[in-house]
Amino acid sequence: MTIERNMLMSVLKLTKDGPVSTEIVKKDAKIPSEVAEKLLRKMQNDGLIYQRKNVVETDAQQRLKLAVQAILLGADVESVSSFLQWQEFESMAVVAFRQNGYSAQKNFRFKYAGRMWEIDIVGSKKPIAICIDCKHWHRGIYPSALKRIVEEQVRRTLALAEALPN
Repeated sequence: MTIERNMLMSVLKLTKDGPVSTEIVKKDAKIPSEVAEKLLRKMQNDGLIYQRKNVVETDAQQRLKLAVQAILLGADVESVSSFLQWQEFESMAVVAFRQNGYSAQKNFRFKYAGRMWEIDIVGSKKPIAICIDCKHWHRGIYPSALKRIVEEQVRRTLALAEALPN
């Protein structure tokens, strides 16, 4: 399934900023043209892409499905994530939670101690609740910045724990 995975990754990478020509996708996937055309038709039939007039395009749901399918076919999670916008990255995390039996909510907002708080993702499966702050970096981060980010997430998590009735 390496050929299909390569095609999925190419489509995911190339449609990150919008529609792309079919020829560019074929060239990027580095697979024979006839095979690429067959895979693109299959992807369209499976609802993973729109293909019109030699242009491939995707919507947010399709891109998420493309990412999940690529991972299921053995693509590296970090590589797949690098082709996602930050909102898509958060949605991917929600999918991962749900596929592991958790309920998950994105952009969880709550009021506590006279202010509004927001946690990127809250996943729960009794007796566990997990608060996630999604970061989608393409470069490294300074330790001091990471420390500040972690401290803020701890504050949000503690506020949620105190705000909950039990």
